[in-house]
Amino acid sequence: MKLRSKHKIISITVTHAHILLNTGETTKVALNELSFKPKVNDIVEVYQNKDQIIVMKVREKRKPWIYTVIVTIVALVIGGTSLWFLNHRDDSTQVVTKQSSSKKNTSEFSYRSSSSNSSSSSSEPEAPVIETSAEALRDMENDGTLKTGQRYRFTAELFRQSEWADYSGHFKKLNPYYSIWVKASNAPISGIEIQIMKSLTTGWTEGMKITFTVKIMEDSEKFQFWVVTEAIPAPTPKLQQQESTPQPEIQGIDTDAILRGDYTSIAGVWQNASGQQIIFDNKGLVNLGTITSANAGGTNGIIGLQVGSNSSGGSIIIYPIGTSIITRSGIDNSDKNQIRIMAVQSQPIDTSDVYYHISN
Repeated sequence: MKLRSKHKIISITVTHAHILLNTGETTKVALNELSFKPKVNDIVEVYQNKDQIIVMKVREKRKPWIYTVIVTIVALVIGGTSLWFLNHRDDSTQVVTKQSSSKKNTSEFSYRSSSSNSSSSSSEPEAPVIETSAEALRDMENDGTLKTGQRYRFTAELFRQSEWADYSGHFKKLNPYYSIWVKASNAPISGIEIQIMKSLTTGWTEGMKITFTVKIMEDSEKFQFWVVTEAIPAPTPKLQQQESTPQPEIQGIDTDAILRGDYTSIAGVWQNASGQQIIFDNKGLVNLGTITSANAGGTNGIIGLQVGSNSSGGSIIIYPIGTSIITRSGIDNSDKNQIRIMAVQSQPIDTSDVYYHISN
C-alpha cells in the first residue's frame, strides 16, 4: 500500500462524521458542514483555517477519452490480424505435418515439461505466518511495506468495544465481516481497525488480550485491510504466574487455589431460578461433567472453567461480588452482592439463569 496522503472517514453518527487522520489521530465534523453525503471509508482531504475545518471528498480520476479511442483501435488491429492468421492456417498445418517424427517427440516433451512446471508453480504453498506486533504492522502500513496476501500473527488488547459494528464500506468481500478495534501504542486515540467474523468475538470484553492471525487484503483502490483468519484469547504465561506474588482471596473466592485445582472456596450447591443445580466439592464438579481447564480473566477475579462431558461441553463462569455479567442484551439483573455462576456455551442473552450458592 502506498503511503496515505489523504484521510479516511471511519464512522458516522446522527450528527457527525469521524475522520481518521494520517497522523493516527481522529477528528469529527458536523454533517451539516459537509458538501457531500459521507460514507464510511470515504477518502477525504481536510483543510484547516483558524477555527474552521473544510472537508472535501477525493474523487476518482477519470481516464481521458483518448485512451478509450486508442484501446478501440488496438482491438480492431488485433482482430484483423487474427482473421488473417486463421485464413492461412491450412498452409501452416501442411508444413507442420511434413516435419520428422523426432521433432514431434521433442516438441511433445517440451510441452509436457512446461505443463508440469506450470502445475507445480500453481500449487505453491501459502506464505508462512510472520510473528510481529500491531505497532510494527501499523508502521509497515504507513511506509508502504505491508505486503498484500501475507499472513501475520500478533497479540493486542481489545479496544473501543462500544463502536464495534458490521462492516459497512465499499469492499464487498468484507460484507460478512465485523469491524473491531485493538490498541497500539502508535495509534493511541483511534486504535487499529481489523475485520473478523462476528461469531469469533462471542464473550469478548474490552481489555482482553487476543492473539490474532490476519491476512492482508487489498481493494481496487489499493487500500489494505487486516482480515482475521484465527483468533485465540491469550493465556496468562505460566512463568509469570509462578514469579508473581500469590493473590489473596478476591471477594471470598480463592482464585490461585482454583487455578491449581482446589475448589474448596466455592464448594457446595449452587442453584438457579429453575431449580437446576451445579455442585462442587474440593476437587471440582460433582455433576455436569469434568473440568478440563481453568483461566482467570484479569484483575476483576472472574474465572472461566472449561467443562467436558459425554454428551456435550461448555463453560462455567464464576463472578466475584461486585463484578458485572456481560450479556448480549446489555442487561445484568443479577445480585452483585453475591458470588454468581453462569453455565454457558456462548455469551448469555440475559442473567435469568444465574446460579447462587444455597448450601455447603
